[in-house]
Amino acid sequence: MYTTAMSSIMAIAIALTFVVQQSNAVDFHQWCQRTSHNNLCVSVVMADPRNNLKTSPNGICRILTDKAITIANANAARISDLQKKSTGRITGPLRTCSTEYDKMRYDLKGFDFTVLNHENYIPLVANVGGAAGTPGDCEGAFKEFHIPSPLTNANKNLEDILVAVLEIINLNECNKINSCIG
Repeated sequence: MYTTAMSSIMAIAIALTFVVQQSNAVDFHQWCQRTSHNNLCVSVVMADPRNNLKTSPNGICRILTDKAITIANANAARISDLQKKSTGRITGPLRTCSTEYDKMRYDLKGFDFTVLNHENYIPLVANVGGAAGTPGDCEGAFKEFHIPSPLTNANKNLEDILVAVLEIINLNECNKINSCIG
């Protein structure tokens, strides 16, 4: 009788723990829906195998940033390949893109989303915002030389992911996708 009662109590305790954990968990769909790149956000987060990161804005930002790093590495490799094959006016914009991407890739690896709060809000937004500007700067280098960019789609995809990260940080801090500053 004692063993049966203890087993029942243990089963109820385990079930309650699971219910409490589920009620505290964040549905990433709700966060992604509030960004301007909902479908991209959802598809990136869903594709990531780290389910433990999908339950908080911090984890969602980590997943999106890790995807941004993967895309940035692929874009940097493409830029490098283009630099090896290119001559003439396109070399200037490619050099600019290469320099910008090198800095951004380094910066992206250092983003810490362990704690998202008002104390780290401003530096984190500044750093992610700076990284989000890199694809546009790369595109601008091509426009400056009146050359069509071979990286437009890849740059746009990367920028959209980083904008979603910024929006989630803003949603977490001030419940709006635009900056809380000012």
